[in-house]
Amino acid sequence: MSAILQPRPTVGAPVLWRFPHVDESRLDNGLRLLAVHLPGKHVATAAVLLDVPVDADPAGQEGLAVIAARCLDEGTTSLTATEFADALERQGASFHASAGYDGITATLDVPVSRLGTALPLLADAVLNPVFPQEEVDRVIAQRLVEIVQEQSNPPSRAGVELPRLLHVAGTRHTIHAAGTPESLAALTSVSAAYLARIAPSTTTVIVTGDLSGVDVPGLVHQSFGDWQGTADPWVPTSPQYDTRRRALVVDRPGSAQTQLVLGHSAPDRSAPDWSAMGLAAYALGGTLTSRIDAVLREEKGYTYGMRGSFAPQRRGGAFTIHGSVDTDSTAPALQDLMTVLTTASTEGLREDEHVAAREYLVGVSPMRWETPGAVASQLGAVVGNDLPLTWIDGYLEGLRTATLDEVNAAMRTHVRPADLLVVAVGEAAAITSALHDQGWADLDVIPA
Repeated sequence: MSAILQPRPTVGAPVLWRFPHVDESRLDNGLRLLAVHLPGKHVATAAVLLDVPVDADPAGQEGLAVIAARCLDEGTTSLTATEFADALERQGASFHASAGYDGITATLDVPVSRLGTALPLLADAVLNPVFPQEEVDRVIAQRLVEIVQEQSNPPSRAGVELPRLLHVAGTRHTIHAAGTPESLAALTSVSAAYLARIAPSTTTVIVTGDLSGVDVPGLVHQSFGDWQGTADPWVPTSPQYDTRRRALVVDRPGSAQTQLVLGHSAPDRSAPDWSAMGLAAYALGGTLTSRIDAVLREEKGYTYGMRGSFAPQRRGGAFTIHGSVDTDSTAPALQDLMTVLTTASTEGLREDEHVAAREYLVGVSPMRWETPGAVASQLGAVVGNDLPLTWIDGYLEGLRTATLDEVNAAMRTHVRPADLLVVAVGEAAAITSALHDQGWADLDVIPA
């Protein structure tokens, strides 16, 4: 018996991948439309980005935007919540909405063949919500349960407490975006506050998928073209940072582990060296093979993993490191972590670390933005953070071309070990003295 051997395929030269082309237009009423044709993607994503950010919530009613977003599918002027859900099901569509510092985003995923009949449902939810009080009360009750869960879960608790250290007391960024028990109890007239903030001139609709033969502007006009109204664009709140070097211990007596979150202020995505910052962060703490884990996990065995990254907002942001260690290892883990960061800042990264970060972040881009939903989400982030549409390609080009010197310069500028704040959720009696000894003299202890 003989076998027929086929010639080995020839591997072609690598092709430079770029973010998909974006067609931009405006309706007569001022609504901005972004359409992205993705051949072969037969489930489309349509997203509406509304200029209703969480920092526009009235003082004392923080959480309003989040509650409004969660209630957009709870009935419109023409459909009850059940009828709306049934209408989505008939179209094979799913709907979800969320709120953040970049606004409220309402998203519809639907087969391209049903886009024309499903878009009116998205428009109805966004433009004509009725916010039934019983549903608002139910969603608020769910959020109150979430707050209890956040308080009892060490990673969540640490994440809630860090912004309170990072920002000046009493400013918006110290208050959870989804509200507090006090602010949620004070919510009044969710409907009026929401409707007063939305207008076509401050709204962007994003449609992604296989749009061959689809008249996207015509379909969007049918659903949103008659919308009228005006609203002033929101002026983003610039964060006010507390520059004192402080620490906070959330006491959990008997805890076997300490959940650590360290952070300090950092720029947002508009920073000219944002790509170099991303490479530096990945090399330091982006994966199991990054420098932090090479020492704390692989060499010392303190942790299952610690991650470091830049967390941007619409204005400003933070550099953070987070992970858990066993209680007895808290002091040496912190000491070794600071040594890793200080050494990296003073001596710089190695070329092999730079190459590994570049190859991963560049190489993963086609998969990161493989789906219509991912493309729409990235465009929403660009629009919601007041960036030009060219920003994504500029970011990718920066990843490809940033030199080791540029990456190290970004790291020395934006990773500042001496400025790190610490939140430790664990047994206070076992860890407070170590924090004092390592330089965090301004230290508070609060009960869990």
